[in-house]
Amino acid sequence: MELSRFWWQAADIGFNVFHSAFIFFVLLGWIFKKTRKAHGLALFLVLLSWLGLGYWFGWGYCFITDWHWEIKKHLGELNVPASFISYMFQKSVGLTFSDHFINVFSVTLLGISVFMSIVLNVRDAWKKRVPNGFGVSCRDF
Repeated sequence: MELSRFWWQAADIGFNVFHSAFIFFVLLGWIFKKTRKAHGLALFLVLLSWLGLGYWFGWGYCFITDWHWEIKKHLGELNVPASFISYMFQKSVGLTFSDHFINVFSVTLLGISVFMSIVLNVRDAWKKRVPNGFGVSCRDF
């Protein structure tokens, strides 16, 4: 195996691991109080990419996917789907979904994550400002 191919494959594996972990964190980082600030930053980066960069490159644009697909080109893998989530469904469970379904699925899960993050951060801020919540125990939530 040629050395440069080894590094391209290592980068591909690294992107698979990082990208998957980042997606799981974006979806679930709101659960733990200690990760909520980092989760808020992750949500900001996703929305900045999807909407900010998406204005120029197409709505839902992910720069991580773009970089990853460049690595795959170097490895000769050219027929990759537009979405990393589509790619992972195909590779991990062998299922192929339409781009429309994946887009709706992704936006829905991101929306749930944003909603939960806002609700829990507002609740935490409320608990700091009003320790007893006007007669409502913090344990009630």
